[in-house]
Amino acid sequence: MRKKFLLSLLGVILMTLMLVLTGCADNGEEPVVEEKTVKLVLPDGVVLVDESLDPNKLKLNSEIELLIIPPEGQELNTLLINGTDMSYHVRDGRIVIPVLEGLTIAVSFKDIPPQTTRINLPNEITLVDSNLDVNALVVGTNVEMLITPPKGRELDTLLINGENKTSTVVDNKFTVNIKESLDIAVTFKYKVIAINLPDGVVPVDESVDVNHVSITSNIKLKVVVPTGKGLVSLKVNGDELVDDLGEDKKFNVTVSEDLTIEVEFGMIRYITYSVNDGLFTFQQEVIENGIVKDDYVFEEAGNLEWKLNGEPFEFGQRYSYSKDITLTTTVNPIDEGRITSYSISGVVTIHGIDPAGAKIIIIPSTFQGYPVQSIKGAQHNRSVFTRRDFVKYVQILDGPQTIGENAFFCERQLKEVILPDSITTIDNRSFAESSTRRIEIPSSVKVIGEHAFIRCDHLQEVIFKDEANSKLETIGGGAFAQTGLTSFKIVNDADLDAFIFNGTNIKVIELSADSTKYFVDEHGVLYSFDKETLIFYPHGKEDTSYSVLEGTKYLGNGSLAASVNLKELTLPTSLLEIRNDSLTGLVNLETLNIPDDCELKTIGWHVLRGNDKIKTFKITSKVETIDMMYAFYEFNSLEEFIVL
Repeated sequence: MRKKFLLSLLGVILMTLMLVLTGCADNGEEPVVEEKTVKLVLPDGVVLVDESLDPNKLKLNSEIELLIIPPEGQELNTLLINGTDMSYHVRDGRIVIPVLEGLTIAVSFKDIPPQTTRINLPNEITLVDSNLDVNALVVGTNVEMLITPPKGRELDTLLINGENKTSTVVDNKFTVNIKESLDIAVTFKYKVIAINLPDGVVPVDESVDVNHVSITSNIKLKVVVPTGKGLVSLKVNGDELVDDLGEDKKFNVTVSEDLTIEVEFGMIRYITYSVNDGLFTFQQEVIENGIVKDDYVFEEAGNLEWKLNGEPFEFGQRYSYSKDITLTTTVNPIDEGRITSYSISGVVTIHGIDPAGAKIIIIPSTFQGYPVQSIKGAQHNRSVFTRRDFVKYVQILDGPQTIGENAFFCERQLKEVILPDSITTIDNRSFAESSTRRIEIPSSVKVIGEHAFIRCDHLQEVIFKDEANSKLETIGGGAFAQTGLTSFKIVNDADLDAFIFNGTNIKVIELSADSTKYFVDEHGVLYSFDKETLIFYPHGKEDTSYSVLEGTKYLGNGSLAASVNLKELTLPTSLLEIRNDSLTGLVNLETLNIPDDCELKTIGWHVLRGNDKIKTFKITSKVETIDMMYAFYEFNSLEEFIVL
């Protein structure tokens, strides 16, 4: 385009020069060149750069520089010079052109298109005007935006190009002026709300303010059951949780705006289950309007049919009674086909019983027409039951005379055994390590064997039936050792072997009113009737000191063994013999007072075995016998042995 313009301009110059030369030739004179000017009409928006030039007297063929000044908001569209668009030659609004005759200049402008930019918005921010395009927002315009917080949260901060603009947000909306470079960032915090807790539900942490908790936070709650009532239902957002609660009734919830907690309580009632007209009874705590499940009674008694007032009772229904009820059932003697036995001289010893799913066993008094004399364990360390740790209740019908060795050994589910009045002997280890809770011993029993009830840690009660007529003669060594007994009554002045109550927490020993063999002092310590022998110091006594009665001659075997609360023990001057294990296991004893004039002559085994506090042991020269190999066995703190 520029080339075409220059060629046209050159043609005009050549024609003008020829006319001048021709004129000179015609006159025959030297040609006179006059400086010629032209008038140039400049359109609006075009001015001369050189303000000293007069557009009405521009030197012909000179060059001039024009400046294009578009109106505000517009830019050059076309620049026509002699009809030719020269806009593409404009640089920085300027163009240089030659001055020609007939030169015409025309200019047009167009609106400047708006500058747009693309901004990156966080996912939680959108444009209020859905017609706007986030990829083409006009720079300099104001745009309204909407913040949509995630569920359970609310706005924390709004930063625009690093400046905190949180205060400008109203109803989660704000306005921003679009800039070519714009950075918008937003943070949220968990929304704080109040949660409604029903009566009976409280936070475990008392410092928690239920009127000011953060959404999505976890809170531990607990159910506080009113006195005399029980929990029927606990629902969180419609889900039943009552069966998932532990004994502490605690549960966790995640706070939300739609959190709902519902709780229902009912009066506590009891179902008494009665077997064979009250032979065995046990109770289940239930709640009015709560579901009565059969899992408790099934675990307790096995699969039996229970009746209420003679009609079958249906489990799995709500307890609709306003009082306690009693359910009954009948259990017959075990089928002979599940019994293993042997017979000698026409009398039967049962040594095997297959419970076959039954947890209540009635043992017959006859087998295949022959009298049952004894029930015993199948073999060493095995009970009479072929399925261990299953049977819970046993009745032995009248007839057998002996509960043999290991009969119920290590039956850890066994709760109660009813013995007949025909029993005369409870043999060694017959109930050892079982879970028997109480035992009624018939007056017919003469012998309770060694370790008969040892390690029955649930045994808390021993009852001697018709004690005034008891025939009990002997209680063997360790018979009630390591049981849960806290008291015991000695009937019929029965002989007591050593360590009968070793490892128990017995605090009280009782005697028959007419006892002529035993004596209990004011501290509850058992002596022989003549007070010459200390037989048993109750292990559960909390006294820290004790003085053996003056006149006592013998500390019986194991008599003070394992009295762990004793810190000081005083022996009498009358003492002649410290028998085997009488002072063993006194682990907290700090002082043993033996009078300088003590008559002590014999010291047996295990004096202060296990004690690590006493360092000096002194005796008089009257002592004649000491078993030097075992007398002070494991008396580890002994440093000095003094003979006065």
